[in-house]
Amino acid sequence: MTLIEARSQARAVQQGFEPGLISIIIPTFDRGQIICDALNSVASQDYPNVEILVVDDGSTDDTTEVIAAWRANNPSTRLKYVRQHNKGVAAARNHGIEISKGEFIQFLDSDDFVCPRSLSLLVAALRATDAPYALGKIVNTDMQGQVISGQYFHEWMSSANSVLGNLWLTHAALYRRFAVLAAGFYNEDLGCGEDTEFHWRIAARNGVGVGIEETIAIRRIHDLGQLTDQDPVEQEKNDLATYVCFQEWALGQNLLKEDDRKVLRRRHRKRGTQLGSAGKWTEKNASIDMIAKLYPDRYIWERALGLPKSRSYYAVCLGCLRVYQILQALVSRYLITRR
Repeated sequence: MTLIEARSQARAVQQGFEPGLISIIIPTFDRGQIICDALNSVASQDYPNVEILVVDDGSTDDTTEVIAAWRANNPSTRLKYVRQHNKGVAAARNHGIEISKGEFIQFLDSDDFVCPRSLSLLVAALRATDAPYALGKIVNTDMQGQVISGQYFHEWMSSANSVLGNLWLTHAALYRRFAVLAAGFYNEDLGCGEDTEFHWRIAARNGVGVGIEETIAIRRIHDLGQLTDQDPVEQEKNDLATYVCFQEWALGQNLLKEDDRKVLRRRHRKRGTQLGSAGKWTEKNASIDMIAKLYPDRYIWERALGLPKSRSYYAVCLGCLRVYQILQALVSRYLITRR
């Protein structure tokens, strides 16, 4: 699904909703052994008006039977289970949006769960303001519930000056329905990073949300297969694709802030330097073209001075980048140790 199709589809989604209802959208694939933890965490909330929408992305295990058994044991819980051909997590979340009825929407991965009272806290934060979404903290644990050392908190980041400075994990946010529909659906063309790109569009279209200091969800780290387990080279490609997709959308919507242009320019120059040092001139020039879209009146300057064809230039730049990355890693490790 392209972004143009996503926006069209978003407009076609039923605008009506049930006031006060929270739609919890849970995409899943072969998680029959652990999905009940996510379901139980939602069913045990003190917020009474909730619908659970489980979108099965073509599971081949016993997920269908597990969900049926859980529903039979929890007849008072409003749950809808739908299956689709395997299309990826973005398509599953989009399907959940299509069938949702809630005034509020939250996305929850099937291997994680929400903390007690989290929904009440987030709804209260939204009702106290006119913010388009509310954010809480996330804690990383292993499958036994032990907090993982060095990865305790995932704190949301919010910035009114830079859309790219708005970062949070998927299930850290509770959205107003209009905020989701205004931003459009998840980009199904992205194999990874689709949540980050979606969050940037949410902030660009609706403005920044409100944050609370409470921990509202648990993210479990396991060996059952997670999208974060990627080869570094593939991660680099996915990160770049995420930036490019957002840049193209934001430029088309005239929603790209100047601070974000600077961040994107640095990102493309870094990638162009790496490609240039490897002699990949065609791909390097693609980075220059992306910068040209950010600064069309400076295109000649960027081509002449920004990323020249000298191999010695790239060797020096690449060395500087590596030194910077090492220093950044050392500082991050020091800050984690202090915490």
